[in-house]
Amino acid sequence: MRVLFAFALLQGCASPALTLYTLAPPVSGELPPLGAHAPLIAVARISIPDALDTQDILLRDGDTLRRSATGRWAARLSLTLTDLVTARLAASRRDAVVTDQPQAGQVTSRLMIDVSQLDIDAAGSGRLQADWMIVPADPSLPVRRDRAGIVLRGPVGTDAEVVALMQKLSEALAARIAL
Repeated sequence: MRVLFAFALLQGCASPALTLYTLAPPVSGELPPLGAHAPLIAVARISIPDALDTQDILLRDGDTLRRSATGRWAARLSLTLTDLVTARLAASRRDAVVTDQPQAGQVTSRLMIDVSQLDIDAAGSGRLQADWMIVPADPSLPVRRDRAGIVLRGPVGTDAEVVALMQKLSEALAARIAL
C-alpha cells in the first residue's frame, strides 16, 4: 500500500510533457534534374550569440532570458535556423544544389551568415539582425556582403506561438538573401 501511495505521489509531481520543435520546413516533393554544371552553394552553420545557441526556447524579459518549461528546440537553435534558411534558399534556386551538408564536387560559392541579434520578448516583439557574405570559389569574382534588420510582432503566450514568430523571422531572413 505504501508503495502505491508513493507512486501516486510521484505521478502528481510529474512535470508537463515536453514538446520538441523545429523550424525546418516539410520535405518538398520532386526536384527537377540538375545539369552536369549545376552550381554548388555551400551554406555554413549560421552563427548566433552563444547565450541563444541552445535547445531552450527563450523569451527575453528585459535583461533576463526565460526558458520554457514545456518546449525545446529539437536541435541547437543555430542548426535549426541553418536548416530552415538552407531549405528556403534551395527552394529559390532550383537550378543549383544549395546545402549545409558536405558534398562531393567543386563548391561554386559559400554563404556565411552571422546573426548578431535574435530575440523574442514577452511583449511579442521579435528582432533579428544579421550580416552575410557570399564568397565565390573564383577569387577573381567579388565577395558580396549584405545585412538585414527585421522586426516582427506576434503572440507569444504559448511555445507554439513563440516558434511561429521565430519561423517568420527566419523566413524573412532567407527571403532577404539573394543567391
